[in-house]
Amino acid sequence: MRAWDRSAYFLGNGTIEQQIERELASQWPPEQFPVHIKVVGDQSRKEGIEVPVSNGTDIDVPLKVHPEDFLSPPEGASVAAVISGASQLIAALKDQGKI
Repeated sequence: MRAWDRSAYFLGNGTIEQQIERELASQWPPEQFPVHIKVVGDQSRKEGIEVPVSNGTDIDVPLKVHPEDFLSPPEGASVAAVISGASQLIAALKDQGKI
């Protein structure tokens, strides 16, 4: 059985990375959503956060989110941006019948 990843790296705050990983796994359990969601931050915080969703075969959808677009404290803005972006990607993949 394949393991589907929910991960967050290079966000400059391990607590936020863990929170994002927990949120991703909670909202999109790997056994129900067979895709990887691997969040990759830009430590300079100037280029946004990458939220790619892939399955290693026919799904490879990147999205860049920007925490500054969310009205939250800085820590909460990163989480909100990532969850919003992942939600958009998952919804689009469901609409396309890919998951």
